[in-house]
Amino acid sequence: VGRAPSTSVARRPGTKPMVFVIGKGLRVIAGATASLLLIGAVLGVTSRSALPGGLLYPVKQVLNSAAVQLAGSDLDRGVTLLSQAQEHIGDARSLVERDGARADPTSVDQSVLSASDAVIGGQQALLRAFDRTGNIRALITIQDFTVRAMPQLNALRPLVPAASKPDVDALIALL
Repeated sequence: VGRAPSTSVARRPGTKPMVFVIGKGLRVIAGATASLLLIGAVLGVTSRSALPGGLLYPVKQVLNSAAVQLAGSDLDRGVTLLSQAQEHIGDARSLVERDGARADPTSVDQSVLSASDAVIGGQQALLRAFDRTGNIRALITIQDFTVRAMPQLNALRPLVPAASKPDVDALIALL
């Protein structure tokens, strides 16, 4: 039976190999950090379907704001804002479909006004992008959004509480 070759490590005289030991404290911090990241991810995913008046709606608003801030250009920012406007219109629709005539006008108004703000910001960003670059995609994005949103808003208008109709009309006028 042959002997395994021996390996030797050349060391300087008087030095010892260094061994790093991760202590219990660092493992606790790493575990807590991982747990917080997981909770944040779950809250973020869950909040995407949150409606105004819901507990997770503020989380959704923060994530929407972050998405706009992280957009790399006016074109990307405009596309993001119009996508969010579409979500807000859908939120208003969900509220009136869920609650019918008992839908809370404050929550419906919040959705419609958020949609209006996103439309204004999105249109402005896309028009800036077109002015700077001449990229026709910016104008097409505005047109496509309008073509999609108008029938939704016209269908939504008779369903919203009477107090919310002026806000829906103002959003329709923006388009």
